Order: sequence, then C-alpha cells, then structure tokens
Amino acid sequence: MEKQRTGENVYNPDPNSAGFLPPPPPYSSLTDPAEGKHFASAPPYDYQGYYPPAGGYVPPYPAIPDHGLIMPPSNVTTVQPTILVTPVPLANAPPDYLGYSIFTLLCCCWPIGIAALIYSIGTRDAIAIGNLQEAHKKSRTSRNLNHSAVACGIVIIIIVITLNVINIAYLRHS
Repeated sequence: MEKQRTGENVYNPDPNSAGFLPPPPPYSSLTDPAEGKHFASAPPYDYQGYYPPAGGYVPPYPAIPDHGLIMPPSNVTTVQPTILVTPVPLANAPPDYLGYSIFTLLCCCWPIGIAALIYSIGTRDAIAIGNLQEAHKKSRTSRNLNHSAVACGIVIIIIVITLNVINIAYLRHS
C-alpha cells in the first residue's frame, strides 16, 4: 500500500475540483507513540457516558428504569404556556354564496354549479386568511357562475317543456 500524500483527496485525486472534501484523519490507537501520549479507555457501554460510582457508593438519586441514567429528584413541573391565536373576521367580508352554489349544483346546471361551488369555497378560504381582495374577486366569480347556472337551468327547463308539448301534440294528431 503506497503512502498517501498530505492533503491528497482519496475520493477525487484532482484537488481543484469542487464538491469533495478531503478524507477524515485515520483512527488512532489508544497510545500515540509519536507524541508520547496515552489516551484513557472508553467507558463501558452499559453506562452510556456515565462512569460507575467508585467504591460501591450508591447515589441518593433514583435511577430511571430501562435507561440506566441517574436523575436528581424534582418536585417542580414546568409547563409551557398555551397561546391561542384566534383569527379576526374581516369587517367587510364579501358573501361566499355557498348555499346558492349548492342549489345550482343540485337543481340547475351541475357543471357550472361545481365551478361556482369551488369559487365559493375559495371565497371562504380567502376570508379566513384575511385576503380581502382575493375574497371579493372569488365572490364575484361565484355569483356570476351561479347566475349563469340558473339561466342555463331555466333554458334547459323551457327546452324540455317545449319538446314535451310538441311531442304530445304530434302524438295526438297521428
């Protein structure tokens, strides 16, 4: 195995290319003879960062079961204060025409009634977030679609009645 030069990137040999960091330093042993340092061994895994008590001393704090952590007793309970945010209704909120839209959806012309219902719900959403300009725009569109649906429904009813009258007159003369 050849010796790696200092600063050479193992992942990308070109040091001028962006996006790659140099490799991390190699793991060292517990003893570094070059510097003459000796590192302490890691604590046992059972204690998860806490050393065992020396000399069989048992601390007066109760231990949390299943975690092995030692916690001091606490008679204080901290509770986060509850903050309630209530939206303020708009002063001059436009009508949403939701009932009118449902009527035109069920009784007049359902394709236009669906569009009117979508704009009515959009009006309610705009009112809820406080966007008055968008609420007026969607309310006006909903109203116009509802009027169109009623007009289409009336035209369809007139056509159906006319065709029935013509059909009845034709059947009587034949």
